[in-house]
Parts: sequence; C-alpha cells; structure tokens
Amino acid sequence: MRGLFDRGELREFLQKVLRDVARQIEGLPEDEVLARSTEDLLEELSALATLKVPALSDDPVDGKVDETSKQVRDQFGRDRTYAVRGFTIGATYEFTGDSRLFQYRPSTHLMTRFEATVGNGRLSVMSEQTGDDVDPAQAQASIARMIDPIRTELGHVEADVGAHNARVAEQLRPIIERRKELVQRRRSLAGALGFPISKRQDAPKSVPLARKQIGAARSQRSRPPTPTSQL
Repeated sequence: MRGLFDRGELREFLQKVLRDVARQIEGLPEDEVLARSTEDLLEELSALATLKVPALSDDPVDGKVDETSKQVRDQFGRDRTYAVRGFTIGATYEFTGDSRLFQYRPSTHLMTRFEATVGNGRLSVMSEQTGDDVDPAQAQASIARMIDPIRTELGHVEADVGAHNARVAEQLRPIIERRKELVQRRRSLAGALGFPISKRQDAPKSVPLARKQIGAARSQRSRPPTPTSQL
C-alpha cells in the first residue's frame, strides 16, 4: 500500500508532459519536419500530450480476507501487551486510463490521505477489522470509506486534465510552425550561400505524381493510319 496523489502538483506534471512533447518536436529530423504537414504532425504529437484520467470499475473484481493478529499494549499495564485477533479485507477494482494520474494532487483536492496499491490496470484497497469473525456490512462500509474518496479525487483530476487536453493542440501548433519556419529558413540560407544541403538516407521520400499523357495519347488514337506506299 502507498499514498496516492502525494507526489507533487498535477499542474506541474501536466506542464512537464507538454515540455517533453515540445522537446520531441525540436528533435524531429529536418527532412521529416518539411515533408509532413503541420496538421499531420499536430495530430500525432497532440496524442502524446493528451491524457486519459483513470476510471474505476463500479464493483470490485477481486478480493480477499486474511486472518491477522497483532500485539496491543494494555492500557492498565505499562509493560503488558496482549494479542488481538482480526482480519484484513482487500478489494481490487479495475481501471482504464493513465495510472500516473494517481500520483499527483489536483488543484481542487480533498484534505485526506489516500492509500492503495496500483498496477497493471488494477487498484486495491485494504481495510482492517478486529474480532473473531468478519462483519460483512462493516467490511463493506470500511471499503467504501477508502474507495469513495479516491473516486471523488479522480473527479477533481478530471477537471484539471480536461482543461489541459482542450489546450494541447493550441499550445503545440506554434511550436511545430516555428520549427518548420526555422528549418526552412536555415535551408534557404544554406542554398543562398551555395552550401550543399545534406539529406538523411532514411528520410521520407516524396512520391512524384504520375502525369497522364491524355492529350498526346488521344491525338495518336485519332490520327488516321499512314497509307503504305504502293510499289
């Protein structure tokens, strides 16, 4: 079990995602920058910066109940302890979406501590109950007290990520256009100075359009055959 939403501000994480994609734009090969349209690059790179908030299943898909025993200090005897029997009840929920978003605190957030285990599209919470037998109603209420605040916090994450996703294309477009402009300007300068422009061997190759010789072919078909000379 570990804490959720406690590794930093979600706002800063979303800014980092955009910076990482911007660096990818700056690192694109020049031939690719010029060969592909702005819209094509924007569609591909926007997808890298667009995030999907985790959505938890309504009900647990797995769970377990384990017996436990722990030593408790006797409140009436300073050095005396005794064993208390009990149970740990675990519930596992499936989720879809970006698991990284469980790590960061949204701008609006609950003032509580969240604990769960996250991995492979599953989130598990665990509750403890003392006694010789499990009370199902008490166990369900305990699990709900753990999972319901996580759902609420994910709603706050959704608000921040939704606003981020809506601005991704708007923020990346000028970066792509500036990169294209700088590459073209550099190549134009190199050409004006008479420098050869190197091209990567694996660069995207333009496909020449096959021009149809419709007029010539038609004129050949409409021309009457030349009569052979008679000897």
